[in-house]
Amino acid sequence: MKGLIILRLIEASDLIVADLGGSSDPYAIISLGTSQDDTKARQRGISRTIAKTVNPKYDETFNFVITPAQDTFFFEFWDRDLISDDFLGKGTLLLPELPHYKAGTFVIPLLSSQNKPQGEVHVRITFIDFNAPPIPLYAEMRTLVADASHDDFGFKLAKLNNVEPPTPSLHTEGRIVSGGVNLVSDGKIQNHPNEVLALKGIPVVHRGELWMVNCGAKRRKNKNALGTYVRLLSDNSGKVTAATEQIEKDITRTFPGHPFFQSSQGMDALQRVLLAYSWYHPVIGYCQGMNFLAGFLLLFMEEEDAFWTLSQLVETIVTGYFEPDMRGIQVDQRVFEELFIRYHPDLHDHFSKNGVILSVSCVQWLLCLYIDMLPTLTTQRLWDSLMCGHKDITIQVGLGLLSMFKKDFLKMDNPSEMYMALNELPKKIVGQGRSEQLWKTVIHDYWGILGLQSMREKHMVAIKQSMKKRELLRLQKFTKFSMSDLEKLEKKFEAALSSKGTDEYGGLTAELFQQIVSQEMDSNDAAFADYIFQIFDESGDGYVDFKEFCMGLSVYLNADVDDKLHFCFRLFDTNRDGKISLSEFTEVLRTHYSSILFEDLVIPSPEDFALEAFNFDADHNGYLTYDEFKKFALAHPILLKYFNLERQPSMRRIVGAVNPSLVQ
Repeated sequence: MKGLIILRLIEASDLIVADLGGSSDPYAIISLGTSQDDTKARQRGISRTIAKTVNPKYDETFNFVITPAQDTFFFEFWDRDLISDDFLGKGTLLLPELPHYKAGTFVIPLLSSQNKPQGEVHVRITFIDFNAPPIPLYAEMRTLVADASHDDFGFKLAKLNNVEPPTPSLHTEGRIVSGGVNLVSDGKIQNHPNEVLALKGIPVVHRGELWMVNCGAKRRKNKNALGTYVRLLSDNSGKVTAATEQIEKDITRTFPGHPFFQSSQGMDALQRVLLAYSWYHPVIGYCQGMNFLAGFLLLFMEEEDAFWTLSQLVETIVTGYFEPDMRGIQVDQRVFEELFIRYHPDLHDHFSKNGVILSVSCVQWLLCLYIDMLPTLTTQRLWDSLMCGHKDITIQVGLGLLSMFKKDFLKMDNPSEMYMALNELPKKIVGQGRSEQLWKTVIHDYWGILGLQSMREKHMVAIKQSMKKRELLRLQKFTKFSMSDLEKLEKKFEAALSSKGTDEYGGLTAELFQQIVSQEMDSNDAAFADYIFQIFDESGDGYVDFKEFCMGLSVYLNADVDDKLHFCFRLFDTNRDGKISLSEFTEVLRTHYSSILFEDLVIPSPEDFALEAFNFDADHNGYLTYDEFKKFALAHPILLKYFNLERQPSMRRIVGAVNPSLVQ
C-alpha cells in the first residue's frame, strides 16, 4: 500500500483509563514501520498528549504517509507526571488490506512492561490511496431524511436531478494532477498529507475531526481552560447585547427547510455556539453570515467543537471577513478582481462595457464560503481544501465558475441579465457531472497560483490607508480636533497598541487607555481612568477603538457645557439606562470619594454625599434624571473639578452663575 493513513483513537479499556487519574498527563506514541522496528517505536513515533476530559473516549487523530515497505503500527501509552513517565501499555497492529477511503475499526490488545495483558484500545483506520481516484462525491452519505426532495445531508434540492451522479474523476493515469505537477512521482506529496486530503477529499466519517485538527481548532481548544465554552454560556446567561438580539433574529433564517435546523435541538445548539462566540470575541461579536458557517459545522461535529472551529475559521482562515470594517473581505474581493483581469481579460472588458461590477455578486460567494450556493457535497469538498490550509480555494472556485460559463456571459448584452446570471452562477453546478468539471477546472487552471499572499499584502496596505483617510475626515467633522491633532492622536494610539502587540481591531485595553489618559487628561488616578474608559467604550466590548477614543476625548476637552455634563452623568449611570439610582451614585462615590473630596467640601461619608445629591430628585422616584443631576453638579462643582471639567471657560461661567463663590 502507498498513501495516507488516518488513524483515530476512539476508545480505551477501563484498565488503561483507571491509570489516567489525578495529576496524570497521558500521551500516546504511535509509529508506523515493519515488524522489526518494535524497539524503535518510541523514538520514531508521533507523540500526542491525550486530553483527559475525553477518556475513556480518547478521540485523537494521527495522520501517516505509508510506503509499501511498512506493514505494522506500534502503540505505546504513557502517563507523564512531575518526576517521571509511567509506562501504561504497548501493542501492535499488522496492517490489513484497506480499501480506498473506507473506514475500518480494530481492537488492539495491550501488554504491560512484563508482557502481561493490560487492557485494549480501539482505533478507526481509513486509507487514502495515492493511486486511486478522489473520493467520489456521491459516496459520501449522512442521510438525515428519507425524502427524495432533500440531499443526503438534509438540504432541500432545487430539482430532483440535483443529486450528482458518478462522473469521470480528476484521476488521470494513476496520477494526482495539480497545476501540471505530478505530486506523487515528484515525491512532493509524501511531505504534504494535507495536500492529499485537499485534492482527494476527506472521508465523511473523519471530516469533522480532521477539519478541527488541520485548521488548528483542536490545538486552540486544548490550549484554553477546560470548560471555557460552558462558562461563556453560564456567565453571560440572560445578557442582552446588539449581537444577542441579531442572533435571535437570524436563528430561524438559517437553512430554512433543513430538518435539523427546524428542530429545537438544532436551533438551540446553533444559538449557543453563536452566543458563546459573541462573548468570547466581543470585538467581532456577531456578523450576519456567521450563522451559516456555524450551522454548517454543526452537521459534522458537536457544538463545543463547532464553537472552537468557528473561532479558528473566523480569526485565522477568513481573517478580517467578519471584523467591524470587513477589510479581509475587501482585500479578497480586490485579489479576485485582479486575477479575473489576468485570466479572463476579454470577459472583464465585456463586463466593464456593460457596467457590470463583479465584486457586487462575488462578495456573497466569499462571505458565506459558498454555503447554500454550491451543492452540499461540492461545498464540503471546498471546505476540505479550506480547512487543510488552502485559503485561496474560495477565489479559485470563483475563477473556475466564471471559466466554465464564460461563453454564456460573452453572449449576453443586458446588465440585468448578467447580474442575475452571476447571482445564480454557483447554483448551476448541478447534475451532469458539473461538480467534477468544476474541480477539474480549479485544479488544472488555478491550483497553486503564485503571488497571492503578496497581492493580499499590497491590497491590505491600500485599504488601510484609504480607511484611515476616510476615518480622519469623519472625525474632523464630528470632533473639534484639527487634522493635525487627529494625526498626532493616531500616532499615539498606534504606538500604544504596538507597544503591547495588541490586535488593532480590539483597540485599547483599560491598561493601555490609562497610559494615554495620564498624558492627555492630566490624571494619574487609575480608578478615574477606569471609569473614563467605560464611558469612552461606547460599544461595551472591553476595548476603546480610535473612533471612540477621539470622540470621547473631544467631548472631555473641547465640548460645550451640556456635552461635558452628559459625560459626567454617564460616569454615574453605570448600567446605561439613562438614569442614576442611589446605589449607582453611591458605588461610584465609594471608588472616588477620597480623591474627589480633597478640599472645598467635607461630607462624613459617600452615602451622605449621595443622599445630598438625591435631594434633587424632584419626583422622589429614587432616580436622578439628567436634568436633576445637572442641577446637583452645578451646585456642587467639586465633582466637575475632580474630572477636570470646570477648567473650560464655558463651564466656569455656568458654575459661577449658580454659585459665584465657588469660582476662583
